Amino acid sequence: SDRPATQQDDTTRPSDPQNRDKQTKHARQHQRVVHATGTTPPAPCGVRRSGGCVMRLRYLGSSVAQQLDRDLMSPSGGFSIDQLMELAGLSCAEAVYRSYPPQPDRQRILVACGPGNQGGDGLVAARHLKHFGYTPIVWYPKRKDASLFHGLVQQLHNLRVEFADTEHLPASALDDAHLVLDAIFGFSFHGEPREPFKSTLENLVQRTLPIVSVDNPWSWKVDAGM
Repeated sequence: SDRPATQQDDTTRPSDPQNRDKQTKHARQHQRVVHATGTTPPAPCGVRRSGGCVMRLRYLGSSVAQQLDRDLMSPSGGFSIDQLMELAGLSCAEAVYRSYPPQPDRQRILVACGPGNQGGDGLVAARHLKHFGYTPIVWYPKRKDASLFHGLVQQLHNLRVEFADTEHLPASALDDAHLVLDAIFGFSFHGEPREPFKSTLENLVQRTLPIVSVDNPWSWKVDAGM
């Protein structure tokens, strides 16, 4: 990294007594909020890493994440939806590559795409996974009728990426997959899923396949820290 040492966060120096006091203070404040509200706030969480360093993570609730999208796509943010979708899909593909690098006998990835922007992230990820050496199979039963999504699908056709063109995901697609990328529902989804996604999601949780979820697993209540 080219980042100057003088700009490192003090959270990366756990041996510093002053930093330990700060961590204790954060933990106590976090406990008070949990007891007062009954929910887990988006507080930082220390994760131990090699070399004795601690990485700080923040978990965002759905309202904060939605506001972040609005800010990025505002005139002052300057981003467009297709730029954000491209960045999100690439990040997901990179996460899969780091955690489950392609192997000759383990490279088939089922990419399950929902009807909204979450599904678009999955389509982008499938394209990058193809370039990374995987064999993606895309299940996209409820296609969004918009030029951005038409283009994403065409890009996959140009790469000869296979589509499972059935409304209900065939069992064979799951049987043949080595990993599932879940891009069905995002953090803004509420309520119970409807078909054809309901039965597919129920089938997924019964499997022992590794599942990588975009944003968060569909059943998690992100605003309650669950």
